[in-house]
Amino acid sequence: MKQAIVDIHILKEKVVIYFADNHFAITPNTYTEFNLYLNKKLDEHEINKIKRFDEYQKHLNYAINLLSQYAYTHKKLTDKLNKRNVDINTQKKIMAYLDEHKLLDDHAFAANYALTLLSRHQGPLLIKKRLMELGINDSDIAYAINNLKEKNLNEALSNYLKRLDQQY
Repeated sequence: MKQAIVDIHILKEKVVIYFADNHFAITPNTYTEFNLYLNKKLDEHEINKIKRFDEYQKHLNYAINLLSQYAYTHKKLTDKLNKRNVDINTQKKIMAYLDEHKLLDDHAFAANYALTLLSRHQGPLLIKKRLMELGINDSDIAYAINNLKEKNLNEALSNYLKRLDQQY
């Protein structure tokens, strides 16, 4: 049985959709995605589809908000989503979206984090251990460690050349 939308309240961060016998709140993205308007008739299947999409949008917004504050690995972000009881399929869709838009990059995270640890005078073995604890895969760890060795070699050569230049 189809239900008609009898009222719509647009608030600051949500939109409330009213039917004759019930109502629910959704994100503005969901509202525009489904082109909802007064007197539009929806069946249960369509309403459930809207609610599933809205749940995805809410969790995606949460993930993007986290990433705007701090760099996360796939594992750390998955752990955060698990704490919010996000189902596995939604998590996969969120991770795919973040990967596709290059908002989540373990490769870059590993390289940057390794440089940070190196600046704190931590060696390659400890850096590797920390990256493994964060759920970084072996190829990204190898890249980060090799990148450090290259940077150290370049830095050492640069320092040596500066000292030679000062001597002569």
